[in-house]
Amino acid sequence: KSLIVLFPVIFLTCHQPVTGQDINKEINISLQIDASKKLNMIDGFGVNANSRSWNGDDLKPAIDLLVKKMNAQLWRVIIETQLDWEVENDNADPLSYNWDYYNKLYSTPKFMKALDMIAYLNSIGITKGLVLNFMGWAPVWMGGVVVKPEFEEEYVEMLASFIIYARKEKHLQFELVAPYNEPDIKNEGPTLTGMQCFTMFKRLIARMESAGIGDIRYVVPDCAGSKR
Repeated sequence: KSLIVLFPVIFLTCHQPVTGQDINKEINISLQIDASKKLNMIDGFGVNANSRSWNGDDLKPAIDLLVKKMNAQLWRVIIETQLDWEVENDNADPLSYNWDYYNKLYSTPKFMKALDMIAYLNSIGITKGLVLNFMGWAPVWMGGVVVKPEFEEEYVEMLASFIIYARKEKHLQFELVAPYNEPDIKNEGPTLTGMQCFTMFKRLIARMESAGIGDIRYVVPDCAGSKR
């Protein structure tokens, strides 16, 4: 509760007009808080963690400090999409997973870093506050800086395959998924139209439900700006 009280104090103090004449003048601020009213709730404080940085035991002391000492309960774990992820199509049917292909792919160092980081976070109690964030452009053959309309189902299949593998093969726990990062700019994820965000999101939900994974919440569209 002390943290929630602290923010309005800082806001009010920093926005008082100060000139050369009154810089030493004492300013009295009256602050009243009605604890019976709840507006925007703060779930907690957390960490933006790129799974590329995971090197086994090297990061564990830092993660332990953040979780056990600083009580960081929200973890946004980044999995980059365009680097070494489905460089070539798993098969000709986007509605049929080639699990021989994906099982080998997710055993490579890039994905083992992400899976091992999530597993360690789970082991120290981070489950509900863990979000998978898929960041980066689409594979080149799908469009790269965009997702070509004819490959939208393939892009959804790629994302779904990792979620299913993480849940069913590795038995990892996470509550939130951000399927595409900042689709309104060209630097952080494929640039998507509003309709693409909507249709691919619906397809991803349908795939998760058909796989028996219906408890995930989604961060969509996770834009850089506030106009879309």
